[in-house]
Amino acid sequence: PEPVLAFIRAADGEQVLCAFNLGDEAEGWSPPASLGALSLLATENAVGVGAVPTVLAPSSRYWAAIGAS
Repeated sequence: PEPVLAFIRAADGEQVLCAFNLGDEAEGWSPPASLGALSLLATENAVGVGAVPTVLAPSSRYWAAIGAS
């Protein structure tokens, strides 16, 4: 969906998925399965709590480690 901006940042052998809902409505979005296991690092409200969201609230964001076990 257009309002969702997602990209991968990589450094020192680690990768982080960064996902942002830039819209003013909730958007359903899931990362591609090809990324493998993800571990939630943070959202706009919390650090390392819960599962990777499949619905992004308006103006929300999250960061998830790729390849986490």
